[in-house]
Amino acid sequence: MKLILIPISLLFLFACSQNTETSKKPLSVDEKDLALYWIADNNGHFLIDRNALSNISSPGWVEVSYVIDEQGNVQELTLIASDEKQQWNSIALQGIESLHYQATEQNPEQRQVQVTRKLVFNMASK
Repeated sequence: MKLILIPISLLFLFACSQNTETSKKPLSVDEKDLALYWIADNNGHFLIDRNALSNISSPGWVEVSYVIDEQGNVQELTLIASDEKQQWNSIALQGIESLHYQATEQNPEQRQVQVTRKLVFNMASK
């Protein structure tokens, strides 16, 4: 009887120790719905180093996908597509990587989300 109880007890303890939150896959959300779950600090703005702009000659766009984890950090950042010149790619990736998010009231459990965003860069001033 003791031999049977020990393995069952160990199995029960192992199952209870598993964190189901971390094993959940991120919820896929549209960019327009992201504000229902997470709000970026600084209104989502990020700084661009002037030196990085020295090789930029025209406006452009970059599409990226990333996960916002339970702490509001950007994870699994992936470049999906960009304009044909691809001159904004590294700036977009560095900028998105620097963002931090705060969970909204509708997201009290701080659910991970995956979002795809299109960033458009203009040449207003260098």
